[in-house]
Amino acid sequence: MRKGGSKALTTLQLNKELRSVRSLNALAAIVEARCLEFDGHHVATSIYSLAKLASGRSADVAGFAVAGLLSQRLEEELHRDGLRHRSLSNVCWAVAKLSAATPLLEGCAISLAIAGASRAFEMNSQGLSNTCWAMAILQMKLRALLWRKPWRILTVMCRSGSVER
Repeated sequence: MRKGGSKALTTLQLNKELRSVRSLNALAAIVEARCLEFDGHHVATSIYSLAKLASGRSADVAGFAVAGLLSQRLEEELHRDGLRHRSLSNVCWAVAKLSAATPLLEGCAISLAIAGASRAFEMNSQGLSNTCWAMAILQMKLRALLWRKPWRILTVMCRSGSVER
């Protein structure tokens, strides 16, 4: 097998592992052991899994440890524009869902809002509505971000009817 094919297979296997975890401790074990191997998709899948596993309850020590590691990796991926629009939408939803249980990820909210606004034109209606819902939950103040060019573009698009509803 070619070297690139082997890496792609490893990437798919890691993502499958992250999607199939059934406990915060199992997720914590994978994240702690392999976090440095994560690309944007792995970070998004991990945060989404964390939100699903912590749903309706406060995060325990394992949840806070995972959130801390993922928060740092999320900032790195957002900085290098490493999240595709679907992953970005899922992360926004998950961070909002986790906001009460693990506030560590809320530190990424401004970066998420900026990334979401700049990638909104790529999102389908569900992705866009999930992202907007997440920003409302995280109580993002649109006026505070209006000086950022992507928000201005999105605002103009919404007013002109260019964004599909």
